[in-house]
Amino acid sequence: MSETLSRLGADVVLEAKELSMHFGGVAALNNVNLGLRRNELRCLIGPNGAGKSTFFRCISAQYQPTAGEVWLAGERCTGLPMHEMARRGVGLKTQVPSLMNGLSVAENLWLGARARRDRKPDEVRQAVDAVLDQVPSVSALLKNDTGRLAHGQRQLVELAVVLAASPWLLLLDEPAGGLTHDEVEDMADLIRSLGQAMTIIVVEHDMSFVRQLDSQVTVFHQGRVLADGPAAAVFEDERVRSVYLGRKAA
Repeated sequence: MSETLSRLGADVVLEAKELSMHFGGVAALNNVNLGLRRNELRCLIGPNGAGKSTFFRCISAQYQPTAGEVWLAGERCTGLPMHEMARRGVGLKTQVPSLMNGLSVAENLWLGARARRDRKPDEVRQAVDAVLDQVPSVSALLKNDTGRLAHGQRQLVELAVVLAASPWLLLLDEPAGGLTHDEVEDMADLIRSLGQAMTIIVVEHDMSFVRQLDSQVTVFHQGRVLADGPAAAVFEDERVRSVYLGRKAA
């Protein structure tokens, strides 16, 4: 285990060890070590092609890494399919909302809760009720056809559907994409609130949104981790300002 991961101690719940991903002769990810503690909120940022999305897809089982290992809660999960990762408590919200059009929001939430096949009907209802407590604005949309929702509403409902499976690790790919200014603020508030009870990784391009989250930030560059730490410190790092944010970044 790397020195960085060793410092995390017994509370670490996600570990990437020497993770690499090659596409032909191109190393999109090169020996990355990264760990997260329980109930930690972490943002992954970096320029296009930096490796952040590849890393995200490796730990979510969308990609199978060329080398290295992924560990969840002390269990080696490298090579497992996505449905097995979900069974182990990993919730994934992709960049493009993928809801069941033609069904109501309530029906989509029910399907999300039923993704945990071990649940009895009363447990499904309890899971849906719990999500409505977490994301109360969805309550007003329950009877709506998901195919008729505005983009911001779809983003919110898909997050609620993912939460209905009661994950302990939540992976979010650009949750602020396409949202209005007010919706971005609401999404940031929601994610910070969720981060009090689960571990969350956010891949994001919107630096204003990342600043609002005020989380730990990991910056990728050329397939490696360039910088890692609290958001305020990372944004002041001259290396980050040079390769990603620009010298004039505020």
